Amino acid sequence: MLFTPLQFLALTLAFTAGARIIYVIRRNRRREALQDLARQWRMHYSAHDRFDISDRLAERFPLPGAAEIRAVDVIYGTEGEHYRFIFTAEYTQGVVRGKHRLRRVVSFREPKGRSSSANWTKLILAPEELEPLAQYEKLHDQISLDKISGASPDVTSSGAPLVSQAT
Repeated sequence: MLFTPLQFLALTLAFTAGARIIYVIRRNRRREALQDLARQWRMHYSAHDRFDISDRLAERFPLPGAAEIRAVDVIYGTEGEHYRFIFTAEYTQGVVRGKHRLRRVVSFREPKGRSSSANWTKLILAPEELEPLAQYEKLHDQISLDKISGASPDVTSSGAPLVSQAT
């Protein structure tokens, strides 16, 4: 079955349009799910990095070789005298061969009135084997449990910074 160039172009455009529609539907469902989580947690949601976290994130990101780091799907709110941020960090890993783009959910706190990354608490990363929505829930649950137990979610009982990877 041969196609004329015009039929081939029409078929290609139809597949491209179909793929784009599927992408937009999935993206909107993800955003709605994250907005629902933010509402449940009495926090706020922004699909974009309105706090310029991306610009300051690269210097503090705990995974070696991570490049082109970008923060998206930011859930934020206040915790006493701090702001809490939970977001997806998109980054490229790999130096010479096999570069690939990864996503991990990350959390940190920042004192109110001090927006320098030097004042951030240690970055906490969700387990990479979980789906993105489950990573948000895992980090929030860990932070909530640490609050209930009276421990700071960002430092150990001795006051030393917490290990970067959430378990």
